[in-house]
Amino acid sequence: VDASFECLDYEKIQDELTNEEAKKYGLSVKLALAFQRNIVIFLTAISTGLCVASIDFVEHNCLYFRFDFLKNQFENYFGRPDMYFLLFSYWLMLTLAPAMIAGLLTVFIEPASAGGGIPGIIGFLNGVNVPKIASLKILIVKIVGTMFMLMAVLTTGKEGPIMHLGVILGASMPFMHIPFTNIRFFRLLQYNRERRDMASVGIASGVSAAFITPIAGVIMALEECVSYCSAKLTARILLGSVITSFSSAFLISLMMRNCIGCVLNKELLFLTVHNSFKYLDYYIQEIPMFILTGIIGGVTGSIWNCLELEISYLRQRFFKKKLYKLIDLGVLTTISAISSFIIMLSITECHGGDSHKHLPENFQMYCPKGEVPTVGLFFFQNDISLMNTLISEEGKIGVIPLLALFVYYFVFTAAFMGASISGGVFLPNLITGAIWGRLFAELLQELFPDRTKWCHPQKYAFLAAAAHLCGASRICLSLGCIMLESSGKAIFGLPIFVVIITTKFVADMFTHPIYHAECLLRGMPLLEKTPPPYCSWIPVRNIMNKNVVALPKVTTIRAIWAVLNRTNHNGFPVVDPSRTSTEDGIASYGQLLGLVLRRRLMIIVKNKLYRGQQFEDSLKIIRNQFASVMEVFSAQDNQIIGEEGRETIDLGPFMHVSPIFVQMGTSFTSAYALMAGLGMRHLLVVNNSNEVVGVVTRKDIAVHKSETTCCTVESKVVPLV
Repeated sequence: VDASFECLDYEKIQDELTNEEAKKYGLSVKLALAFQRNIVIFLTAISTGLCVASIDFVEHNCLYFRFDFLKNQFENYFGRPDMYFLLFSYWLMLTLAPAMIAGLLTVFIEPASAGGGIPGIIGFLNGVNVPKIASLKILIVKIVGTMFMLMAVLTTGKEGPIMHLGVILGASMPFMHIPFTNIRFFRLLQYNRERRDMASVGIASGVSAAFITPIAGVIMALEECVSYCSAKLTARILLGSVITSFSSAFLISLMMRNCIGCVLNKELLFLTVHNSFKYLDYYIQEIPMFILTGIIGGVTGSIWNCLELEISYLRQRFFKKKLYKLIDLGVLTTISAISSFIIMLSITECHGGDSHKHLPENFQMYCPKGEVPTVGLFFFQNDISLMNTLISEEGKIGVIPLLALFVYYFVFTAAFMGASISGGVFLPNLITGAIWGRLFAELLQELFPDRTKWCHPQKYAFLAAAAHLCGASRICLSLGCIMLESSGKAIFGLPIFVVIITTKFVADMFTHPIYHAECLLRGMPLLEKTPPPYCSWIPVRNIMNKNVVALPKVTTIRAIWAVLNRTNHNGFPVVDPSRTSTEDGIASYGQLLGLVLRRRLMIIVKNKLYRGQQFEDSLKIIRNQFASVMEVFSAQDNQIIGEEGRETIDLGPFMHVSPIFVQMGTSFTSAYALMAGLGMRHLLVVNNSNEVVGVVTRKDIAVHKSETTCCTVESKVVPLV
């Protein structure tokens, strides 16, 4: 666990100031809070839809030029070996140039925009203060970088970046203000707890905008990212997800089809082949085949995870300099372009199916009229069109072409995940699964033509897509909802969830989910939803930190200044030092009265709130500065403290009067579940006399990990470095 990671405060603070406000203005504050939340949800949803529509618009127009230009070159020069170098030059240029532009933006402007961003999102919503996870600079670089990534047609997807965009917008909206002033629109939403809830709305909006599946967006936020949930939060997430789904569909139809009334057009959906899903009918005798598909998905997903984590580990160890990261991206993109070009030249089969509408017009090359090159299905359409081809194409694509495409996608999807470019692996993993699922079905049809009439390649491509992605990510419920909402056939839910549940069961025997494994590789103090096994016998007294910095309820400004300068602790228990005792050889620091946060102490000292202001004025100052106050003292602050250091302050109005605490004998499992479920940063430990004897931080808990090996799960303690 990386000790440099700080954590966030998701515990709700109750102090005398907010209690007094609730007594005096309770209803008006409640209505204002609800109004501000709904406005932020609406703005987040509309903004996410606008970002997605803009990305889709640029992708559509740029790829039209790319594919049309390459089609003309291939039709003119294919079959002439002396012109293959020129063909490859065009192919490499149109792949490498946009990829390197995206890489330059990522490496030199905002390195935190690399990848899909989902591991960082999981950490942030889990309570880890991931640096720059919700920066507006990342928002801009992410949008532009994703556009250039899509122009390069790499084995990366836009779904992860879109989810990250939603989180950035959701977590940033509460801080909207008039530039160069301190006038803020959403003062009541400045706290980390509210930012977390708005970020949850953002990730649901991202999923909804990417797939036009609002229910799947809600389930994704609840299943994979949010550590704490309530019925009211679920309702807010659903509201944002539905608004985003409508706004993105409306804007895409307006930009790309110039049609205002096309919001409900099925062509806007992620899987645009509803009418072609006639092969999704199944027989009860096929359930063993569905289970076998899930087993294969669990194995292939686990192997893919191992490959990706090894590549990420090597990158983390050897490619630390910016220039090395850029060279890594350039070399990887070049190898990818060479591999795809070799596949283009090596496979000369023709295909006469019904997927011509996704390809450039009159694209024939060496094929007779009415047919298209099989490799054109692979490299002359975008990833969504390729996915739709794999799960809806009626004719056989061929075992050899599918095998070549599977190896290409399996390797380069893993290789590009940790590269310095904005791109995710959600859709590429779906495509990888669809490839081997279709390959599996077509191979069975060739080996047993008379006994496999029920084995439709489209159906098994559809199921294997879900199996492979679930094997890599262990996303179950939301993935099943995406596939069901996309297919439009609820009756196909049984095969989908049979495959997904089997896949998760098999994959959990071998590896961690890829996104959580990435969090652990980065050293995030992540708390899983379930405690590590075999730790219930450990009492809290064995893991707590006994060196507690406590403050008396009435103290001097100089004492507070000294504590803040001497330590970097986030919270300090407020105690009555006159009541101490010793139990089991552990001395206490005084009877617990409350807890005061570091940021509040900084605001108190910097704004001289110890001089007896009205509670409304004090509360207004705290809300205005809570998110922006500097946690270090300036020279001017030190001078003022030197003059007024002897003044005293009563911390009673500013401290959290009901902090959560546990007894020394509480089990590790109970403390873990409490901190993970409530998103707590620190947990106070008291003795039988309610006197503070220690504190447990998130990092003290997070060093206890579950280790997944072959068919076994064990508990271990990792170092804090």
